[in-house]
Amino acid sequence: MNLRQDQRRGERGNVAMILALTLPMLLAFGALTIDLGNFWRVKTELQNAADAAALAGVRQLNGQASQYPIAIKAAHDVGARHTADGTALNLTAGQNLELGNWNYNTRAFTADAGGMPAPQVNAVRATARRNAVEGAPVSTFLASTF
Repeated sequence: MNLRQDQRRGERGNVAMILALTLPMLLAFGALTIDLGNFWRVKTELQNAADAAALAGVRQLNGQASQYPIAIKAAHDVGARHTADGTALNLTAGQNLELGNWNYNTRAFTADAGGMPAPQVNAVRATARRNAVEGAPVSTFLASTF
């Protein structure tokens, strides 16, 4: 045996040791990446549902108070067609759906508390949420193993 083979003999098993020490960290970063991507996907699904519901509701507004229930129903129906993380959304009037006025100059929404004149009601605000109160929390794929 030469000197090089003697030096290598003392280094055997180092790759296995390094892999054993770094593998949990690599798996944790992979889990974080996959689960954060899933959270962003669910957030996008909720935003799409809220946008679609608000647009469907506002299309029904025509300056008459008799259209309010029709606008709320349209927003609810469109919101119900969307899912977030595989769970159907339930947008309800007063809780997730509000009628009101959008001021284009100040870029502010003012909710109608029942006293706003019908011609001023020109907007629908839809808020889609996903939390433990309204349903199961967003599912994780790998983070739950850690």
